[in-house]
Amino acid sequence: MRRSVALIGSCCAALALALAPITSAAGPTVQAQAALRIINAPFVGVADPSLRTLLQGIGARLTWRKGQRDVLITRADHVVVAFTVGSGLYHAGGLTLEARYAPYLHGAEPFLPLSDVLSALSLRGFPDGNVLLVEPLLASLDVRSSGGGATVIAAAGVPLVPTLVARDASSITYAFTGVGSSVSGTREVDAGGIRDVAVQSTGQLASARTLLTVDLARGATALPAQSDDGRDFSLSVIAARGQTPAPPGPRVTAVDVLPSAGAFTVAVAVTGDATYAWHRLAQPDNRFWLDVKAATLVAAPRDDHWIGRVTGVRVDQVTPQRVRVALSLAAEQSVSVIPSATGVRILVGNAIASGSPRAGNGSIGSVVSAVVETPLATPQPAATALLTPVPEPNRPSSVPTNPRLIVIDPGHGGNDPGTSAHGLLEKTVTLDIALRLRGILVARGWQVRMTRSTDTEADPAATTDRDELQARVDDANDNGARAFVSIHVNWYSEPDPNGVTSYYSKPQDVALARDVENAVAREAGETNRGIVKSALYVTLHTRMPAVLIETAFISNPGDFARLDSPQWRQRVALGIADGIETYARENPLPPAPTN
Repeated sequence: MRRSVALIGSCCAALALALAPITSAAGPTVQAQAALRIINAPFVGVADPSLRTLLQGIGARLTWRKGQRDVLITRADHVVVAFTVGSGLYHAGGLTLEARYAPYLHGAEPFLPLSDVLSALSLRGFPDGNVLLVEPLLASLDVRSSGGGATVIAAAGVPLVPTLVARDASSITYAFTGVGSSVSGTREVDAGGIRDVAVQSTGQLASARTLLTVDLARGATALPAQSDDGRDFSLSVIAARGQTPAPPGPRVTAVDVLPSAGAFTVAVAVTGDATYAWHRLAQPDNRFWLDVKAATLVAAPRDDHWIGRVTGVRVDQVTPQRVRVALSLAAEQSVSVIPSATGVRILVGNAIASGSPRAGNGSIGSVVSAVVETPLATPQPAATALLTPVPEPNRPSSVPTNPRLIVIDPGHGGNDPGTSAHGLLEKTVTLDIALRLRGILVARGWQVRMTRSTDTEADPAATTDRDELQARVDDANDNGARAFVSIHVNWYSEPDPNGVTSYYSKPQDVALARDVENAVAREAGETNRGIVKSALYVTLHTRMPAVLIETAFISNPGDFARLDSPQWRQRVALGIADGIETYARENPLPPAPTN
C-alpha cells in the first residue's frame, strides 16, 4: 500500500462526455457511450464536476457526507464500490482489492485514485498527453447450463445494447458498439446446445466493437437476446432432443488473466460442480497453485510470463482428473481465492506477513463454499452460500397466496453462530432484531412467519448447508409470502468498513432491497452502503421479492456498540418494517381475478 503520495491541486479539470444514440434490433434506442475524456492524473476529487458528469453518463452515483471517511459509488447495476480515506484497500461487489494509491483528504474533500475508480466501473483509460480517453469494457462472460439448455450472460461497465450481425443454423453473432473487452478468445462449452463461445474486440474508444459469437450444436435453437435489469446481455439456447450429453464431470472452459492496477486476477471458468484445493510455498519459492479436482481441461494449456507481482501463470492437465492453475509470485503476496457458481477467481494483492495459511479447499457450482483453516487473505463479508442461477430469464414475480404474509429469516442459529466479536454472536443479534420486527409488523396488521424463533437451525434435521438454506426458502415459497427478509451481521478483517448493506438476486427484488436499505440507514443512523446484486441462495430461490440485509459490521468499533444496544436493534427493526411498508405501498399487487 502506498500511503505517502504528494498532494496535487486540480486532478481533473474538465470532462467531455459524448453520448451517441445506438439503436438495437433487439430493443429500443438507448444512450451508449461513444467517447469519454478526463484529465489524466493520479487522483480525482469527489466534488469535481467532471467526475460527477462521468458517473452520470454511465448511470452511477457517488455518495459521501462531509466529515465521513467512506466514499460509496453505486454502479448502474447496483453494485457498490467503497473507498475509505487512508486505506489502501477498496471494495467492489463483495471483492476486496488493493488500490494503487490510498485516498486522502485535501481540505475537507476526499480524493480517490482515478485508475482504481475506472477499473471498478469496468472502464479503461487510454492516455493522450494530459487527457485520458475512457472506454467501457465487456467485463465478464459466464455460460450457465441447466437441464435442456444453457445461457450466455455478458456484463459491462455500461448497459449492453446488442446488434444481431449474423445468424445461421450453426452460430449466432452479436456486436456491441462503443464497447471494448477485457475478456477475449474462445471458450469450449459442449453443453446445453452450445459448442463454444468466442469474444473478439476491435478498435478503440468510439470505434470500439466487440463481437460475441455462439457456436451451436446440431439442432439447437437460440432464443432472442434479452437483458437482466436492462443492463446485462443474456442469450438462452435450447438443446435438441437426444443431443449427446457433455462429457461427465466438471470442465475448465477458460482461464483469463486480467492484470490491473488494483489486483492481478486469474479467472478460471468451470462448467459443472467441482471441488478445488490450493497450496502455496513460502519464500524463497513464492509459488501458488490451485487444482480443480476430477476435471477436464477443454481450454488451451498456457505458460505465460510477465514482469510484475506475478511473473508466470501456467495452466495444464497435470493428471487425467486434475487441472492445475499455477502462479509464480515476485514476492510474498496476498492471494484471495473467491469461488462462484461458474468458476473461481484468484486475486493477487499487496504483501502479507509471514504465518499466513498455506493450504485450503472449497467448491464451485451448485453450492459454493470456501473452506480454509484460517482466512487466506481478506475474507469476504459474512453471507449465505451461493447457487448457480438457472431460472428462466426475466421470470415474472409470483403472485402471493398470502398477500399479508412476511417471512422473516434470522440468519444462522443453533450450531451455526455466524460471525462474532467480544462474545457477541451474530445468531443472537439477528434473532433479537427478527423478534422485534415480528412484533412491529404484527401490530401493523401483517401476518408473520419466522424461519426460526429460537436458537436452533431452521431445519435441525438438515445434514448440509444447502438443505438448511432450502428449508428457509421453502418456508416462504410453500406459504405464498408477500416478501422475504433475511437478517444478518457483517464482518471484515479491518475495522474501517461500517454501515448497512442490502443484497438482492432477482429483478423483482430491487425495489424491496432499496426501500429496506434506505429506511434502515435513515432510522438507525447508519452509513448507507447501497444495494448489491449477488446470487445468494435464499434471495435467489425465493419466488417472491426478497432481501438479505447486513445490518452493520461487528468488526467496526462503532457498529459493534450499536449491535450490542437493544435500543439500536429496535431502531433497525423499525427501519426494516418501514421499508417493507414503503415497498408494499409503492408496489401494489394486481387485483385478484374474478370469476
